[in-house]
Amino acid sequence: MTCRLLLILTLALCAFLRFYQLDGYGLWSDEFVTLLIVSSRTFKDLIQTCFNVPQPMPPLYFLAEKWISGFFEPGEIGLRILSAA
Repeated sequence: MTCRLLLILTLALCAFLRFYQLDGYGLWSDEFVTLLIVSSRTFKDLIQTCFNVPQPMPPLYFLAEKWISGFFEPGEIGLRILSAA
Protein backbone atom coordinates (compact mmCIF):
# COMPACT_ATOMS: atom_id res chain seq x y z
CA MET A 1 0.00 0.00 0.00
CA THR A 2 2.77 2.44 0.91
CA CYS A 3 4.64 1.63 -2.29
CA ARG A 4 1.56 2.37 -4.40
CA LEU A 5 0.93 5.66 -2.64
CA LEU A 6 4.56 6.68 -3.10
CA LEU A 7 4.39 5.77 -6.79
CA ILE A 8 1.16 7.75 -7.29
CA LEU A 9 2.58 10.80 -5.50
CA THR A 10 5.79 10.59 -7.53
CA LEU A 11 3.88 10.37 -10.82
CA ALA A 12 1.64 13.28 -9.80
CA LEU A 13 4.70 15.39 -8.97
CA CYS A 14 6.34 14.44 -12.28
CA ALA A 15 3.20 15.38 -14.24
CA PHE A 16 2.93 18.70 -12.40
CA LEU A 17 6.57 19.57 -13.10
CA ARG A 18 6.25 18.52 -16.74
CA PHE A 19 3.25 20.73 -17.46
CA TYR A 20 4.09 23.63 -15.10
CA GLN A 21 4.72 26.84 -17.08
CA LEU A 22 4.40 25.07 -20.40
CA ASP A 23 3.84 28.49 -21.95
CA GLY A 24 6.67 30.27 -20.16
CA TYR A 25 9.31 30.62 -22.88
CA GLY A 26 7.65 31.84 -26.06
CA LEU A 27 7.68 29.97 -29.35
CA TRP A 28 10.92 28.54 -30.71
CA SER A 29 11.80 28.39 -34.40
CA ASP A 30 10.70 24.77 -34.87
CA GLU A 31 7.40 25.57 -33.16
CA PHE A 32 6.77 28.35 -35.68
CA VAL A 33 7.16 25.75 -38.44
CA THR A 34 4.78 23.44 -36.58
CA LEU A 35 2.31 26.33 -36.30
CA LEU A 36 2.66 26.96 -40.03
CA ILE A 37 1.93 23.32 -40.84
CA VAL A 38 -0.88 22.87 -38.30
CA SER A 39 -2.66 26.05 -39.39
CA SER A 40 -3.48 24.49 -42.77
CA ARG A 41 -7.20 24.54 -43.52
CA THR A 42 -7.69 20.89 -44.44
CA PHE A 43 -5.89 17.68 -43.63
CA LYS A 44 -4.92 17.34 -47.29
CA ASP A 45 -3.30 20.79 -47.22
CA LEU A 46 -1.58 19.86 -43.97
CA ILE A 47 0.03 16.78 -45.51
CA GLN A 48 1.10 18.71 -48.61
CA THR A 49 2.60 21.48 -46.47
CA CYS A 50 4.33 18.87 -44.34
CA PHE A 51 6.16 17.52 -47.39
CA ASN A 52 6.95 21.01 -48.75
CA VAL A 53 8.45 22.29 -45.48
CA PRO A 54 11.38 20.12 -44.33
CA GLN A 55 10.66 18.66 -40.89
CA PRO A 56 12.06 15.58 -39.14
CA MET A 57 8.60 14.66 -37.83
CA PRO A 58 6.25 12.36 -39.75
CA PRO A 59 2.89 13.67 -41.04
CA LEU A 60 0.97 11.70 -38.39
CA TYR A 61 2.50 13.90 -35.69
CA PHE A 62 1.15 17.03 -37.37
CA LEU A 63 -2.27 15.44 -37.90
CA ALA A 64 -2.41 14.62 -34.18
CA GLU A 65 -1.11 18.10 -33.32
CA LYS A 66 -3.83 19.73 -35.46
CA TRP A 67 -6.50 17.64 -33.75
CA ILE A 68 -5.17 18.36 -30.23
CA SER A 69 -4.54 22.05 -30.84
CA GLY A 70 -8.22 22.39 -31.72
CA PHE A 71 -9.02 21.92 -28.02
CA PHE A 72 -6.78 24.83 -26.98
CA GLU A 73 -6.60 28.44 -28.06
CA PRO A 74 -3.77 29.12 -30.53
CA GLY A 75 -0.49 29.48 -28.72
CA GLU A 76 2.29 27.77 -26.86
CA ILE A 77 0.24 25.37 -24.77
CA GLY A 78 -1.69 24.01 -27.75
CA LEU A 79 1.54 23.43 -29.65
CA ARG A 80 3.47 21.87 -26.78
CA ILE A 81 0.90 19.68 -25.02
CA LEU A 82 1.37 16.68 -27.35
CA SER A 83 5.15 16.73 -27.07
CA ALA A 84 4.99 17.21 -23.30
CA ALA A 85 2.63 14.28 -22.92
